[in-house]
Amino acid sequence: MSDVVKRFLAKGYAFPCACCEKLWSAQARGMDACEAALSGQDCGGPIAGMSFPLYQGPLTIQSLATRCFICGEPADEAVTTPAQQERFVGVCKRHVPTLDRLVVDEDLHIIRRAAGG
Repeated sequence: MSDVVKRFLAKGYAFPCACCEKLWSAQARGMDACEAALSGQDCGGPIAGMSFPLYQGPLTIQSLATRCFICGEPADEAVTTPAQQERFVGVCKRHVPTLDRLVVDEDLHIIRRAAGG
């Protein structure tokens, strides 16, 4: 994991955000949000009901599903939301309880599967 990604993770960004060129670009210009957020677009993970739909960077669709979206470690599960069932993001065993605790909206349902399946 690069020092840039580690620095963004330490600031509390999700792993895909920490690896996203849109965040890097905005940060280089002194902004505190990514290019998508600055332009009023929604891009987020399962807690926001999405699977990082505007992500742009070195991660592949497979690596989004097999790396924890919170910390970047290998995922034990992959999750998606009803709005984006074709795209999964990973979550490790350490962060499954965090995900469960943060998903409080009755309309937001997380669909799970084994990361390898």
